[in-house]
Amino acid sequence: MPELVNHFSENLPFYNALYSLSDSIDEIDSNSKSYFVRTTVGKHYNDFVDFGFIAVGHNQFTLPFLKAVMGSENYSKRKLVAELSTNFNGSKREIEYIASLLETFITDVSIGDLVIIPDGASYTFSVGVVSSLVYEETNLDKEDKCEYLKRINVDWKVKHIAREHLPIKLQNLFKYRKTLNLLKDEKKHLERLAFPIHKKGNILNLSLLVVNVERISADGFQEFIDDILSYSTLYGLDEMNVFRKKAFTESNINSEGVISFLVDLSTVIANTVDVSAKLYTAFFKIIYYLRKSHQDKEIKTFLPLESNLDNQLARIEPQERVQQRDQGLELAIAEKSKLMLRLADTGQYEQMQIVNREISDLVLRHNQRI
Repeated sequence: MPELVNHFSENLPFYNALYSLSDSIDEIDSNSKSYFVRTTVGKHYNDFVDFGFIAVGHNQFTLPFLKAVMGSENYSKRKLVAELSTNFNGSKREIEYIASLLETFITDVSIGDLVIIPDGASYTFSVGVVSSLVYEETNLDKEDKCEYLKRINVDWKVKHIAREHLPIKLQNLFKYRKTLNLLKDEKKHLERLAFPIHKKGNILNLSLLVVNVERISADGFQEFIDDILSYSTLYGLDEMNVFRKKAFTESNINSEGVISFLVDLSTVIANTVDVSAKLYTAFFKIIYYLRKSHQDKEIKTFLPLESNLDNQLARIEPQERVQQRDQGLELAIAEKSKLMLRLADTGQYEQMQIVNREISDLVLRHNQRI
């Protein structure tokens, strides 16, 4: 089989700039945790999001006091319950609940953990990453209106996403009644929501959100998969058999939903930064072209789950250039790449060389228009 040319890797300024984004690929610690945190029936939702934190109440138990108890010799939760009982008139069950909440918030929630919070009606959600250890707010002139003083800072990745746009596995979070809930089965879905392109261990993940409101036919879905394979060929991933042989998918879609492409780097080549960067950059390109080329197809749009990607793309390629660019050449290149796949499947290598030259000519014309 003739070697395929990675046409877009070096010749276009846009892609040179795009490649630099690979330096900031998100890596998720396999030991990180995920939490669903309630907002006092939405009372503190806007403060949490606008000012970048989450918090719990029970201010009568100060953070220094709690840390002293939890750090004492022969500490146990029973000891914490006994200490709290001296300053709380509730039932034993209430005290045990407060003890569990404070212990988890202070000792378990760690930097790098994910949190998702709901508004009052559990209709809108925000997702973020813990960015600090627990602290006690001492600024009496603080701008937020939240009265809770034990806080943890959060870097919000996805803000105000409607419940119907969440992955299906995250749409029933309201069933959790506690203030702070450790997520297990929902963890990977939350990770893909916060980081649509990320690396976890040896696995590189690309997750896309299907926003169709109508049912998707088998032909429409096959067309999308064909486009994925075409773009993976165009951007050089097929040289490593990434999508055709090594990638596997996980999907949970019913008109709207999420589809993820997972690549085990250890099965592709030595696990190096260069390989990760190449895959990451190609994923960005695939997202970019899917969003442009799928506007008139049955699957209208496959969008990144993180709105920050829009901002990154906008900074690299100004809106004026997006509006002026001739999409005809781009679509022609994509169609030729599909043809390359069909020819490869049937072993027509000589014809592939001809089509490869045609793609090179199209790319040259495309480059001249920028």
